Amino acid sequence: IPCLVLSSLLLCSPVGARLLANFAAVAQSQAELSVYSWPEWGVQDSVRRAEAVDLSRVILLYRGALVLDSLNVTANRRLGQIELARGNYSSAQRHLEMAYESAPEQRATRQLLGEIYAISGNSEKAVSLWRNIDTSHGQLDARQWWYDHIGTQQESERLRKAIALFKQSVPYGVNG
Repeated sequence: IPCLVLSSLLLCSPVGARLLANFAAVAQSQAELSVYSWPEWGVQDSVRRAEAVDLSRVILLYRGALVLDSLNVTANRRLGQIELARGNYSSAQRHLEMAYESAPEQRATRQLLGEIYAISGNSEKAVSLWRNIDTSHGQLDARQWWYDHIGTQQESERLRKAIALFKQSVPYGVNG
């Protein structure tokens, strides 16, 4: 009986949500990396967009984590990444905004949410999120390549505009 009570408490709490989301993140990484190879795929988003692996079980696990804790940062950011790669921008934005609400300091969340704002045409909002993250390794240029690669001209142009505005707004050498 004590194990049953402990299990129930664990699975009906933010701790249970974290465990479920982390389990899903490991499963997602294993699934995607089992088929990903460079240069064949280019970026991992290509695997997600082509649905080269079945992520349905992983998505269910993330959603289960969100049932336990709607602000779970891992589940929201990972679902946002999947939706972004697949071109489901409104769903991606919803998840990434929830992840940002939970952990506004996390670089990956700020970069991805800024990307969503940029491709939606809100360059100023994108720049405000990117301003305090290190982009010196070409992260934004890599995302520009992605939109050029998948042929989404409007999103590509909007991102290009936001990146240019960002580069004008930061002191030389700070963020690359």
